[in-house]
Amino acid sequence: MYSVNSNVKCINAMFNNRIETFALKKDQPNDLVVEHFFEKHLNELSELLQKSLEKHESIKFNFELFCKYIQIKENIEEFAILSHQTLMTVAFMENSNVVHIIKSLVD
Repeated sequence: MYSVNSNVKCINAMFNNRIETFALKKDQPNDLVVEHFFEKHLNELSELLQKSLEKHESIKFNFELFCKYIQIKENIEEFAILSHQTLMTVAFMENSNVVHIIKSLVD
């Protein structure tokens, strides 16, 4: 697979790259506020979507956030990794405001 930049990597592509999955890894272990994470990486996400628009003219996308939940019971640590996904309803073309769309999905 390929990298968009040092932090955003394509991890899966199908149908002649018409469906692509990208991963953006959290770089700060204590960055637990979702809004701060997306705000910090807004430029990278915007750049990724702009490049996709140049390649495909119009796109449809969603975000999936994976979180590790830890619960401590009687000195035993239990954890689960769950995902939260936005609906894939956003489709836009060249003149769309990418940053505004990303911020509305994060909200």
